[in-house]
Amino acid sequence: MSKTTIHLAVQEIAKKFYNLQHLNVKRLNSYDGLNFLLQTEPENKPDCSQKIIEYHILKFVPSDGTLFELCNKQVELMRHLHHRGFCSPNPVVAANGHYIWRLNMVEAGLINEMIADLSPPENGFFMVTLLEFIPGRILSSLHPVPYYLFYEAGQMLARLHELAKTYEGDSQPLKELSNNSYWSLEQAGEVSNYMEVVTDEELSSIILQVVIRFKENVLPRLSDLPSGIIHGDYNDDNIIISSSSEQCITPSSSELNDEVNVIDSEPSVRFSITGVIDFSDMSHSYLVFDIAKALSFMVITDVPDIMVAVKHFMNGYSSSRELLQVEKDVLISCTMASLAQNIVLALKDYSINPGNSYLLASMDDYPVALKKLFQHTDDELMTMWNLCQ
Repeated sequence: MSKTTIHLAVQEIAKKFYNLQHLNVKRLNSYDGLNFLLQTEPENKPDCSQKIIEYHILKFVPSDGTLFELCNKQVELMRHLHHRGFCSPNPVVAANGHYIWRLNMVEAGLINEMIADLSPPENGFFMVTLLEFIPGRILSSLHPVPYYLFYEAGQMLARLHELAKTYEGDSQPLKELSNNSYWSLEQAGEVSNYMEVVTDEELSSIILQVVIRFKENVLPRLSDLPSGIIHGDYNDDNIIISSSSEQCITPSSSELNDEVNVIDSEPSVRFSITGVIDFSDMSHSYLVFDIAKALSFMVITDVPDIMVAVKHFMNGYSSSRELLQVEKDVLISCTMASLAQNIVLALKDYSINPGNSYLLASMDDYPVALKKLFQHTDDELMTMWNLCQ
């Protein structure tokens, strides 16, 4: 099936279930599932001097029948956060009355070589969600990233944690995700079972030592750690920024043209964090795990000194939610365990799906960051990250 035919199938789904017409369609990178950016240009109305251009994200997630309840709960939480002023994607209700629903992709004409790397379920069913697009740029497009944005990123994550506390619904499906997903930090100790994919002997030795530390220093203290709803994938690709002159920036110049829009950071231009996207890994877990996973991404961003960047992030987070001492005590072990987990599982998944090069997008950076952190003692890192207060 050609790219044009695929886009026609997506356009038909968008029209039939969401009444979106006159679409430009672009497939976006995704670790799993299918994401499409939809640019909608309604025809001019007699009383309008300009066209109204809208953007949405149409998501397809493989469904084996057990994930529907989880994804439905994630969508419910996204609506909860959005309605309380948090700038997250707002789900759009479909013509069938649901915010998330199941579609047979064979019948829709979307099972083909394009998604062969996704290992679609045998029944061909995917879950479908349409999200309002958040305008702006992703944080990873900024080079270098100014330190004040790390402070704002920390504040934003703490705000998410605090707002999520107001959710009173059943979080059991989210707890099950943390307990069962091998990407959750609860399962970080299991990466030692897949070490055959790591060919660098020095890196392999470091990962095994990090796993031992995690098992000895963190797992016995889980009952002492505050828990709640977490983002699960808070990284620089999922954080939206805008400058004062770009509050309404659209993705048309980059997202729709297969280009990476990299911005050279200028002191005269001040950016701010204006949104957070991709809640597909949202779960109920330990709050410090969310911080650690965020830091494991922050330490590979383009900054002069990653230790200073982490310090700013932690200062920002602590300005809105103060960490308990037990959280500070385990944060370093958790961060290095998250880095080790990212390395091993990305290599493992790539060995299964070698057609998806996006799986290795940061593989040059993670080992360097882990080795750098491993050179320091915990006391040194506690001081540099401002965790000793």
